[in-house]
Amino acid sequence: MSNDVFIQAYAGGSPAPIRVQAIVAVAQPFVIEESPGFALIQTQDGGADFLGYGDDSGLAVVGASGREIWDLVVAITQVTGAAILPAGRPPLVVDLATIQEMPEEMRASAGLVTTGEELMGILGIA
Repeated sequence: MSNDVFIQAYAGGSPAPIRVQAIVAVAQPFVIEESPGFALIQTQDGGADFLGYGDDSGLAVVGASGREIWDLVVAITQVTGAAILPAGRPPLVVDLATIQEMPEEMRASAGLVTTGEELMGILGIA
């Protein structure tokens, strides 16, 4: 199964614009290459491609490697109030209040994650 995740904001049961400036504030120190809608992120032990970087429709984290990238994913989710949508898995939130903003059909399966290590465990990353 893929370890790609999407970060999506919700309001009133529908997708909502994500707080781009919050993402940039957290991620910018790790950006080594950037173009419209894209950022190459590098952490000390790995990195990922961020698709949709700078776009308010959400963020895809693709090809992630290392441990620190997952801490960054959780940090971005915390500052945006968004949900983490792992490919082929139930949605995850860092704050249970976020569940109430999600579409009704997603609420029952949503789980809570508070650290990158917990996220790695859910994704089955050793």
